[in-house]
Amino acid sequence: MTENVDIVIIGAGFSGLYAVHKFHEKYNVVCFEAGDGVGGTWYWNRYPGARVDIESVEYSYGFDEELQQEWKWPEYFSAQPDLERYANHVAGLFVACAVGHSTINQFQNCIALCESSH
Repeated sequence: MTENVDIVIIGAGFSGLYAVHKFHEKYNVVCFEAGDGVGGTWYWNRYPGARVDIESVEYSYGFDEELQQEWKWPEYFSAQPDLERYANHVAGLFVACAVGHSTINQFQNCIALCESSH
């Protein structure tokens, strides 16, 4: 990487996605994710029956009212695929490192480099 980076974020889970969203307008941000997708715990933990233990809406980001209104959780305590789907939806709307977008680069043992610059 040849450009200067102000903030390095490790992991594109729910906190990492929010951090990229929060800081990308003022800083050069890079997010490293070991997986092939976003979602953190909800990407990695795919065992049968994996689901939240709090109301699904608690996982919703509050920084965008339109997102709050458009996303409908299918269950009160959603299953893993729903959380992963939500993380990908948010990444596609607000974060430049959404899986499948051209800004994803694979390098060094399948670590994804996600960049967002101001």
